[in-house]
Amino acid sequence: MRFLTDVVQNLGTSDSPERFKKTYLLLVFSSLILILALSFTVISQQNRNNLIDDAEFHSEKIALALLSSESNFIHTRTRDGADTLSIDPADIASLDLNIRLFLHPFNIVKIKIYNSEKRIIYSTEQALIGKSDRGNLRLGNALGGMRQSVIKNRQSITDLSDERRMEVDVAEVYVPVRNERGQVVGVFELYSDIGDLKNSFRDHLVYSLATIFIALLLLSLTSYVVIVRESDALSTAYQLLETLATVDSLTGIYNRRQLLIRAAELYSMMQRSREKLPDGVGLGVIMIDVDFFKLVNDTHGHLVGDNILNDLTRRIETVLRPYDVFGRYGGEEFLLFLPNTSCEEAKQISCRILNTVSCEPYQVGELSLRVTTSIGCTWTDAHEENLDHVLSRVDNLLYEAKRSGRNQVVCRF
Repeated sequence: MRFLTDVVQNLGTSDSPERFKKTYLLLVFSSLILILALSFTVISQQNRNNLIDDAEFHSEKIALALLSSESNFIHTRTRDGADTLSIDPADIASLDLNIRLFLHPFNIVKIKIYNSEKRIIYSTEQALIGKSDRGNLRLGNALGGMRQSVIKNRQSITDLSDERRMEVDVAEVYVPVRNERGQVVGVFELYSDIGDLKNSFRDHLVYSLATIFIALLLLSLTSYVVIVRESDALSTAYQLLETLATVDSLTGIYNRRQLLIRAAELYSMMQRSREKLPDGVGLGVIMIDVDFFKLVNDTHGHLVGDNILNDLTRRIETVLRPYDVFGRYGGEEFLLFLPNTSCEEAKQISCRILNTVSCEPYQVGELSLRVTTSIGCTWTDAHEENLDHVLSRVDNLLYEAKRSGRNQVVCRF
């Protein structure tokens, strides 16, 4: 029983099954949001990397094919002791036509060719030819031999057909061009329209997130159903433990521990509000003992004794007020606390209990037994004493009633 009491003491409202279910739902919702957010970030980044990898792969293949196809127009020559790409200005018109025809099947919307001095020697935008782009860091890295890429969203582009495309998603790829000795002699910059590919990746992102969401939702719902079932069982066990820890299993009234806890609460409340209470109003305390109860057990057995205690409890409850605190103090002893009570009211209730208990015999099967009680009654306004003193006084009054012949009430205030 001590173990059960300790368990219930450690089970606060914050640990109740209902709170546990609410906490689980909050945790599931938070986890769902977090997992979806992380999944969105990871898949989006992976899609972006795939877009760049795809654009770089195809741009490099196209650049090499274009360089091989137009080798008659795109030369490598030595200038100031260094090799660089070169295009004869007289060949630009023919080269431009060939490049546009060559790139027509692909999603290339714009192309620039740089020499090793960062000067544009060809572009599908004719106005850019001859301009230098020395502040371009990606171009500088590409001339250093590193392929460079960047995705630009919602760009306004003039495509190879000289048509203005508004809000186009493009991948801008810088492809280093090397000579036979492996030296970088120039850079191809290709702008790829990745709108369709991006839409495909977006569909993949939506599908992946929807799949993850549905899987997590189904898992969470399944877990929640299991938790609800187990939580209901836990709630039942919790209520049982609470009942066992606070209620006397035989009579259904407060057990000794809970009775004293409630008494301490009443006493403390009375002390705090003592100045507000009318004179003569305080806490009545009644202790009841069943006369010769051991003889009943020894003669008729404990089952008969248990039935009598249970019936006696029901009789006492009929004379109590709704706010009175009644419990089994131990064995055949009962303790009663009467809040907001005068001395006279405490005495009257004691007398009614005495008469109610003994007015009729107790029927247990074919047995008919007459039972009486001895009662000690006292009263306090918590002015100069503590609860232990009150309990000691009422205990002495009870034994005075027993020594005086039993079946009587002894009151002293």
